Amino acid sequence: MDAVDIVIVSHERADYLVATVDALYKRTPEPFRLTIVDNASGPAVRNWLAENRERFARVLALATNEHVAAFQHGIDATTSDPFVLADPDLLVPDLEPSWLTRLRDLLDRHPDYGLIGMGLVGHTGGGELVEGNVGTWFQMIRRDALQEPYVKDSLACQAVRDRGYRAGWAPQLLAEHLGHGDPIRYPAHVAEKNAVVSRLVERDELSPYPFYHRELEAIPRPPSLLELAVAAPVVAAIRRAEIPFASVLELSWTEPAVAAVYDEAVAVQTPPPGRVPLQDGAAGPSCSSSHRPTSSTRRSPRPSASRRSWSCSFARSRPWAGGWPTSWRPRAGRGTSSRPWARSDSSSPGRATSSQP
Repeated sequence: MDAVDIVIVSHERADYLVATVDALYKRTPEPFRLTIVDNASGPAVRNWLAENRERFARVLALATNEHVAAFQHGIDATTSDPFVLADPDLLVPDLEPSWLTRLRDLLDRHPDYGLIGMGLVGHTGGGELVEGNVGTWFQMIRRDALQEPYVKDSLACQAVRDRGYRAGWAPQLLAEHLGHGDPIRYPAHVAEKNAVVSRLVERDELSPYPFYHRELEAIPRPPSLLELAVAAPVVAAIRRAEIPFASVLELSWTEPAVAAVYDEAVAVQTPPPGRVPLQDGAAGPSCSSSHRPTSSTRRSPRPSASRRSWSCSFARSRPWAGGWPTSWRPRAGRGTSSRPWARSDSSSPGRATSSQP
């Protein structure tokens, strides 16, 4: 096999780029030439690229962040036919024969396809190929199939179809996507990515990326000063008792307080009247209002109507896990403070914190 040009567009997130490049060299025995187009990254990425210059056929350092359109610089600078385009946060699978051999074989055996990419771990599909749009997940593209500038993955797939070819992805070739955790690990990257796309959309240079907005909404925010003030007395009591916050269950009739400050705590918002599902040995409640139910009754107390904020926290000697009646089981959700607490009027089970089933 002749050497295949692989083009990766990078921007910040140096650890992802390092992992992507390392996996390529470890899991690709066939010859390839790696081109990096860097979208105006900071010193961490630029220094690493300089220190590892011998690993790359070329490094194209851009002065501004051109987003996906930066792929065109790599396409123009390379010569192999076909060529491969990839994001900087993907790990190729460890296969024998390798992912590159299998991808090239698919393209050779399906001359009606002008673009074939990978799926991501978790994607499912039947047959050798699934026809449709595919992201920049190691897209292998015939040069004569793409005669328009690369601006967006979906537009590239359509351009390939306009040339009389088909586009799709191989369900047996799945890359691991490191970027799934960006809203938590790299919130600034998500925000910047949305800002770049928004400017391009405003200039009618690009159509929106709806999933970018979903990533932006998933970024957790820090607690507000009001939430900190409401939670402070209970937090102080919990700390004095040396109770881990993963062992705290908060009942809240307005917005949760402790769970808004500590992700480890579990909150149930507007719980129904009845017995709190605590086992023997649980500690009594610590409440942020003057009403303090006794631990012997262990019933959901009702808030004072005169208070703007009211919550009650129970603690156990170990993290909460299992034994939740349906109406009490926490579920993933987003309140005004962007924290994952539950509402008792929902019976949808799910994850509230890492300590929950």
